[in-house]
Amino acid sequence: MAKQTETAGEKKKATHSKWPFSNRATAKNQSSFHKITPLLALIPTTVLSSVLLYGIGRPPFIDHEFYNFVNDHRATTQAVLNFLTTIFGVWHLFVLKSVINFSTRNQLQASGHHPSLIHLRWWNALAAQEFDRSLPWKYSFSMLLVWALALLPSSLWTGALTPNLVTLNITVPLELPKYVSDPDGASWNATWTPLAPHNVARTPWGSFSYTPAYDRGGSMINTAAGVIADKDSIGTRPRSDKTGYTYTDRSYGVGSSMGLVADFAESAIYDQSTTFVYQEIGYDASVNCSFNVSSKWGILPEAASDQDSNKLVPNVYLAGGATPDGGLDWQLEFSAVSDADVVSINAHPNLGSTGLATIVIATGSGAYSSLNQSQCSVQFIPTLFDVSVALSSGEITVTKAGTAPDMDPTSQIGQSFTAWNCQFLPSIDDLSFATNNVSGCTNYSTQGQPGLGNLATRALRQLNDLSTLDISLQTSNLGEMFLSLVQNEIQYDENSQPNITDFDPHSPDTTNNATIMIYSIEQGIKSLLDDSLLAFASAQLVLNYNTSLNVTNGTLDIGAVRIGSEAYVYILFAFNILLILIFIVAISLTKFWALLPLSDYKEDLKSIDYAGAMGGRDAAEAALQRGEGTLESYSESDD
Repeated sequence: MAKQTETAGEKKKATHSKWPFSNRATAKNQSSFHKITPLLALIPTTVLSSVLLYGIGRPPFIDHEFYNFVNDHRATTQAVLNFLTTIFGVWHLFVLKSVINFSTRNQLQASGHHPSLIHLRWWNALAAQEFDRSLPWKYSFSMLLVWALALLPSSLWTGALTPNLVTLNITVPLELPKYVSDPDGASWNATWTPLAPHNVARTPWGSFSYTPAYDRGGSMINTAAGVIADKDSIGTRPRSDKTGYTYTDRSYGVGSSMGLVADFAESAIYDQSTTFVYQEIGYDASVNCSFNVSSKWGILPEAASDQDSNKLVPNVYLAGGATPDGGLDWQLEFSAVSDADVVSINAHPNLGSTGLATIVIATGSGAYSSLNQSQCSVQFIPTLFDVSVALSSGEITVTKAGTAPDMDPTSQIGQSFTAWNCQFLPSIDDLSFATNNVSGCTNYSTQGQPGLGNLATRALRQLNDLSTLDISLQTSNLGEMFLSLVQNEIQYDENSQPNITDFDPHSPDTTNNATIMIYSIEQGIKSLLDDSLLAFASAQLVLNYNTSLNVTNGTLDIGAVRIGSEAYVYILFAFNILLILIFIVAISLTKFWALLPLSDYKEDLKSIDYAGAMGGRDAAEAALQRGEGTLESYSESDD
């Protein structure tokens, strides 16, 4: 019996000698290069996470080609990102797996004891970041923790490397029109006299002059006819040039630089720009109208040319009378058949003391008689405006930002400028059209007033010029413009005016008629004045571009790219530092895994079989000797 026991002990001793980790003298250790492979994986992840951390708080970068690629190829960008984050995540997982694997293998060699198969399977699950459900529940928490850590790196890399398209605000200089004194008429005051030759620059962006009634009057009237009432704010208002920009509401004469000296939407440098915002000083032309039954401005019934029903050429009529400031004024009007379809506008600046201007309208007895004897007071208020340009759509939005000094030097006290006026009523016989001898009409020097200098007076003059140039067969363009505005107001305000559908344009005596007509006249005049001021500003940029201009700074919203988000970058960097600390602690406790055996229980199934068999029953030893042992053939009760 003793002999048999001894034989069994000898067999057990012999089996122990076959355990690959039991003999430190004969076991082969892992090479140093293999031990530092986790460090090699940590180097690129540490460098890249540090670069991402360094970029936090820095402005997004502008790279137009990369921005366009990300914006236009979202699927491709996501595929490339997934590929990269998978690689970087594998590097982090390799470090975690290697530390667990090296530490457990080193422990086998250092401890001299032979762990059960349960321990080996537990270690294997930790190294593989898997959850082995066949293991006892007491191992679940550690496996879940490592399994969760295995899912973390790829997600962190995705959040830290995803390119986000953002908007970057950059400061961009912008040239604005500048108005200077021009007492000699050498520059923009050269074409003040209506009968003088008009300096018109015809360019691909449109026609530009200081007398817009002559070269763009038709588009000014068409724009005004389509204006929706200010309180409705529906639709856009085209600009009377070819730049393609429109206004969401009133222009107030500002925004001319867009498309003329700055066009970010077409610039390759700013092709991702979305919005440009800047400030500009202009005039808020305040218009308040009413009916004045005592108005002396009217159409004289006698034509200045022969009445001939067989002629299809306009007849010339004389409009005139006393203006609200007590002076006499006159101008010529045209109609094809009779004075019934004439609409005459006289915009008269009150240069005496008030700083205001008055507009009077007279008509014949025809379709536009509802406009007759309407009178408006106009004040040009210097205002600072916020100009916001949506570059993708070309829409300009102008809003009031506050008061501002007058941008016209001739509106200052003590400054003078040249104006034009006809001071008394001539007879038809006194007019000599062949020699351009307009009796009683002269240039004269006048003193400027706040808000009523050369610029504002010239804008008023465009209404007079539009009136004298309003030539058509049996209709008045200005009259049709005002009636179109009436229809606009009826259409978009009928809910607040229950009886508005009863409007009769030929009976301005009712409350509804008067209210709608006056409001429509105000909107039309505002649009014409705004377009006139805008035309002057545009002419300053085109005709006098080589002279000095005002320069302001605007804010351009431009598309940029920001890599990742701060939260993910911080967590990624912390996770990378955690792995470095784990690596340092592991090599410190194991003296750089000094006893790390060459054999790997994870990869060498025979070693796993041996490990499970050591300390097991005789049946396991027999199975091991026959080479038939499997993981399932050993008892898991020996912990």
